[in-house]
Amino acid sequence: MQRRPTLIAVIVDDHRRLARQLDTLLRDTTNRPARLEVLRRDLAAHDAAEASVVHPILSQRRGGLRSHRDAQGPTKAQLYGEARRRSIPGRSSMTKAELQHALGQRG
Repeated sequence: MQRRPTLIAVIVDDHRRLARQLDTLLRDTTNRPARLEVLRRDLAAHDAAEASVVHPILSQRRGGLRSHRDAQGPTKAQLYGEARRRSIPGRSSMTKAELQHALGQRG
């Protein structure tokens, strides 16, 4: 049974294919305008696919790296954002520990 390639493998293969197309385009000037248009369309399609699939995954990871699970807990910016969402007065002058206390979190 053949394994399906991972999303990352598909994207890497697509990057390599597009790089080969660009390399060929730079070396061989025959019919360059038409081949350049094909490459432009391929890049646009690749970018759209990457934006709809990969970018949301990466942004979730970035936002979740220090989100409430590690020894330091949430960042001061995350605490401040939560305090703002809850309309806690005096939040702008609070320290991280004060924000944690105001939000009822362990520090």
